[in-house]
Amino acid sequence: MKGRNGFLRDWIHRFQWQFPIRTPVAFSLMEDDSRQAEAEFVFNIALKSNDDQLGMLNKIIGTVQDEKLLKDAKTMSCSSLENELQRKWTDQERRSNG
Repeated sequence: MKGRNGFLRDWIHRFQWQFPIRTPVAFSLMEDDSRQAEAEFVFNIALKSNDDQLGMLNKIIGTVQDEKLLKDAKTMSCSSLENELQRKWTDQERRSNG
């Protein structure tokens, strides 16, 4: 599939990443709303099926644990980041299906 977010179309209705966030956005912590965490990356996701939620969250968790990717993402174009996520998430999918 071609086009922006084309590799995700089979199972995601809508997916966006918000880059760059020049100033981190503060969010209140769910377990203690008197404390805040600063976010530099925001993912907006609307899945086609509830059954895909866990798999998508696993992909995002794997992405945010990759410190090199997060550092590089701050200077990547959206298309370069999309290509890198496609590669990374396809590799994760292959490993999990084994």
